[in-house]
Amino acid sequence: MDAPTEALTSLRCYRDASVRHASLAALLPPWLAPPAEASETLDHPLAAHIPLFSAHIHRLRDAAAALGELFPDTWARRWSVDDLLHSEAVAQLQAYVDRIQDSDTAVLRASLRIKADGTSYAVIAPLSPPPSVPPVVRLDTQSVFLDTATTPYKTDQRAAYDEARHRVHGTLGASPASDESACFDVLLWHDEHGEQVLTESSIANVVIEVPGPHPTLVTPSFVHLLPGLVVQALVHDGLVQQRRVSVHELQAWVSQSARLWLCNAVRGMFEVRLVTPA
Repeated sequence: MDAPTEALTSLRCYRDASVRHASLAALLPPWLAPPAEASETLDHPLAAHIPLFSAHIHRLRDAAAALGELFPDTWARRWSVDDLLHSEAVAQLQAYVDRIQDSDTAVLRASLRIKADGTSYAVIAPLSPPPSVPPVVRLDTQSVFLDTATTPYKTDQRAAYDEARHRVHGTLGASPASDESACFDVLLWHDEHGEQVLTESSIANVVIEVPGPHPTLVTPSFVHLLPGLVVQALVHDGLVQQRRVSVHELQAWVSQSARLWLCNAVRGMFEVRLVTPA
């Protein structure tokens, strides 16, 4: 297994600092209210601009530790939380936020990246507004079984995700959602004992409303996929249940008008529409 060259975390960052912007609720639809949240545990100016700020920093720390164990010759540096708070990546994002205080840019998307050589940097851009209608997703045309020691960590090893998305011509929003032929993203699955088991999309986790007398929200179990920070928080708070989800179940629920969402820490939780080939 080749060593990743970068570990990263992707996030939403608001220009203005506020308690509301720093909360998980900023990433959720209004009807899904999380319980009262504990105050931010890390003392840093960006904590008031970024939902799940502590989780992002700890995610990078944990990835560096895991990669250091897996690839000690490549990943020699062990990043502490304090190292990350004083990293070049965080400093770049802080400087960018400072520069836009008098601008019309209200929300940013950013990626904080640590490299195997012990350096770091940030990739930052304005965040586009969400689509006005639920974008289309399609099931992958082949099985993708993610079962490596690096699968639970977000790294630059994204080929399996990118190839799956390209197979269904997913554009991640490059085409308007109102275009019926456009596809936003792909839903990945793998074959398990002759059954197709749902995992995730190429950029997000999946949340499904299971229809019934008491509808519940479920997400695929956190195996053979990358569990994002938003879905982890939703499961921790008891708002979403983990369980094994087959593609057959998903299609049956959708046929019963179940709602389907994707969620990640940049775009938040947003509704999508599953379309199957004619």
